[in-house]
Amino acid sequence: MSRQGERVPTAESLQACDRPRTWRLRVALQRLSGTRFWRPLLTGLLLAPALGWIAWNAYRNWGTLSGSSWTPRPVLLAASLAVFSAAFFAVLWGWGRIVGHVAGFGRFFPNARVYALSNLPRRIPGPFWYMLGRVHLYRAEGVAPTETLVATVLEILLLITTGAVTALLAQPFSQTHHPVQVGLTASLFLVALLLLQPAVFNHIAHSLLKRMGGNGPVAVTYRGLGLPALAYFLGWVLTGTSLFLAARAVVSLPWARLPETIGLWAISGTIGLLTSLFLFGLAVREVALSLLLAAYIPQPLAVAVAVLFWFLLTAGELFWAGVFAFLARLRQ
Repeated sequence: MSRQGERVPTAESLQACDRPRTWRLRVALQRLSGTRFWRPLLTGLLLAPALGWIAWNAYRNWGTLSGSSWTPRPVLLAASLAVFSAAFFAVLWGWGRIVGHVAGFGRFFPNARVYALSNLPRRIPGPFWYMLGRVHLYRAEGVAPTETLVATVLEILLLITTGAVTALLAQPFSQTHHPVQVGLTASLFLVALLLLQPAVFNHIAHSLLKRMGGNGPVAVTYRGLGLPALAYFLGWVLTGTSLFLAARAVVSLPWARLPETIGLWAISGTIGLLTSLFLFGLAVREVALSLLLAAYIPQPLAVAVAVLFWFLLTAGELFWAGVFAFLARLRQ
C-alpha cells in the first residue's frame, strides 16, 4: 500500500524507464523540434552555414570579377535574372510534382518555401546540409523523412538524366566537337536512365529505406516521372539561356552560340552536381564552366562570365528564398 500523496508507478512509466537512454533522447529531440519556438531556431541553424558559405564565396569571387576588364550591361543582366527566374519556377513546379507523386504532398506554397530555402545549403560542398535541411523543413509539414529522401534522390537522377539529354541535343549545334565528352555524357545518361526505371528505382529505394527503418513500398511510375522530367529539361534550357545573356553582358557573342552555351551549362552543371555529391567539390561547376567557355571566349573573360553567373544565380536564389519565406509568414 502506498502512502498518501505518493505517485504509484504505472506499467507505462516502468516500461519507459526500461527503455534505452538513446531512445528517450531521440523522443525528447523530436518533441523539442516540434515546438513552435525551436522549429524556426533549428531552421536558422541549418541555413546559417549556407549563408556564411555564400558570403565567403561572394567575398572571394568579387576580387576576380572586379579585376576583369569588362563594362556591365544592365539590360542583359536583368534579362539574365528574369530568364533564370523562369527556370527556377519550372524546376520548382517539377519538384512539386515529384513530392506529390512520392509523398502525396502537393501544396504549392509550402513546397515552394521548402524548395527555395533548402536550395541554399546546396552551395555547401557535400549533400549533408542540403538533405538535412530539406528533411527538417518537410518534417515540419508532415512529410516523413524517408519520403523526402526518396523524392530528393529521384530529383538528382532526373537532373542528371535531363542534363545529359540537354548536352547531347546541343552537341550538333556546337562548333567544337569532343568525342570523349560526348561518350562520357551518353554513358552518364544511360546509367541514370537505367536507375530511373521504376522497377529498378523502387527496388533499390525500398531496400535502402528498409535498412534505415522506413516502412511501406516505393511506388514510382513512368507516369509520375514524365512531367517532372520535362520541367527539369526546361530548367536546363532556360538556365543555359540565362548564362548566354550573362555572357553577352561581358563579351559580344552571336546568337548562333546560344545552343552551344546551353549545352555547356548542362555539362558543367551536371559535373558540379556529381562532384558536390560524391567528391565534395569546391566551385567545380564554375571551374568547368570557365574551361568550357574558353573554347570561344578568351580565358580571362570566360572566368569573369563564370563568376558573374555565380553571382546572378546566387542573387536569384536568395531573392526567391526570401520571397517565399516572407509569404509563408504572411500565410501563418
